[in-house]
Amino acid sequence: MEEKKSKKFGSGTLVVILSAIVFLTYAVSTNSDIRHMKYMQENYEENIRKTYKEKIEKVLNKQDRYIAERKNVHNMTRTSDDYEIPVPRGFVLSNVATENTYEGGAVIYEGEEAVTDSNVDTAQKTRNQFVWVPVEDINKFYTTTTYTGTITPTNYIEPYKVSEDPTGEVLEYNNLRRSVNKYKGFYIGRYEAGDATTTTTRTSSSNSINAKVVSQKDKFVFNYIKWGTSRTNVISLDTAVAKARSLYQNHPDIVSHLTYGVQWDTTLTWLHTKSGINVTDSRGWGNHSNSTGAAGTGAGVARKTGYSEAWKAHNIYDLAGNYAEWTMEYSSSYGINRGGRHSLGGETTSVSHRPTASINGSFVGIAFRISIYLK
Repeated sequence: MEEKKSKKFGSGTLVVILSAIVFLTYAVSTNSDIRHMKYMQENYEENIRKTYKEKIEKVLNKQDRYIAERKNVHNMTRTSDDYEIPVPRGFVLSNVATENTYEGGAVIYEGEEAVTDSNVDTAQKTRNQFVWVPVEDINKFYTTTTYTGTITPTNYIEPYKVSEDPTGEVLEYNNLRRSVNKYKGFYIGRYEAGDATTTTTRTSSSNSINAKVVSQKDKFVFNYIKWGTSRTNVISLDTAVAKARSLYQNHPDIVSHLTYGVQWDTTLTWLHTKSGINVTDSRGWGNHSNSTGAAGTGAGVARKTGYSEAWKAHNIYDLAGNYAEWTMEYSSSYGINRGGRHSLGGETTSVSHRPTASINGSFVGIAFRISIYLK
């Protein structure tokens, strides 16, 4: 009987078998690693989403707390027509009936003493004043040429963006928009900027640096002041930009600044839509060379701030005519001034007119107006 021989594997076969085992082991291991990596990735992404969600919620909560805190700081005050506006620390809302309405232009006075019928005449001449301009929708806070629509002229630009923003305008402008969105409005100077240190009409720019700027009645207007030394140099106090910023530079709750074109246009839109005031022909309510009606009395020459009640709209004086006013708006390499002038016609150079001038020039007919926004 033949003996059966045991089957032996050659070295080649063993290599194949071992390779198969190694491959299967690797495949299983790799598949496990892939599942693990997928799990780790999903877990990582979920953690990222959760982290960002928590961060966003923290930021929003912080903003909500900040707004609430600022509103407490700013003393939310109710007007006589039952609207609530923020009044910053160190200011009071006027108790005079004609200065206490949201729709008609609510006026705040610097200082703690209440403003009443008995002391309003003195307060207007000795305390800085600003008028609340409501902006219920931030999407309507724009520069325009129609004052009823949403047309934004492309050649009038703000903020003026330059390398590293040396003038601080981009930051200031963005903070202004955030403030307007938070508080639903801003304060515009009730008067053209006045020089509280002079007793005569300003005839040169020589005393601009040391002159005290105010927003008060019966002051000589702060003319003969350049917008800036250049677009990148507005530090010197002989410039309108720096002078406006200096008024409340140390105030913890507000920022004073040269009025922006968007604030000017928003104010005109408010005047036009609320009261039907003609903002493309301001002869009937401004100091122009051809003013009409009550506005014609005393018109055609430069006047001190708040000279005529006929040149007032929603408690804002001399917006139309008297002196043209520098704004933060620009076109090409020139600064934009607004409002028209006492020496020019109110139909051709009305309150909404946009003439240009060299920013480092000091002119007899150009002054400025200070506005403030709340932190």
